[in-house]
Amino acid sequence: MGVARKAGDWAFKAFTAGLGVATVYLTATFSVNVYRGLAWHKAQTVSGASRISQGRSILHIIVISTRVGLKIGSHNAICTRIFGS
Repeated sequence: MGVARKAGDWAFKAFTAGLGVATVYLTATFSVNVYRGLAWHKAQTVSGASRISQGRSILHIIVISTRVGLKIGSHNAICTRIFGS
């Protein structure tokens, strides 16, 4: 019984070590993917980028998220009304 118990203990230790390594790997790759996604998003060209750089991006996001059903022309008219021309 002593040998089987030690083998089980080592198997459990190897399994939990594997889970730890997998967790660290997945955390690292997730962090890298988030960084790449944010860098990609920042690199995209946006009409009215000067307005976004003036600190109005949060309001712009709120307007976009609350006006989901609007057409592009209506959305532009609303944004023009809020942000000015």
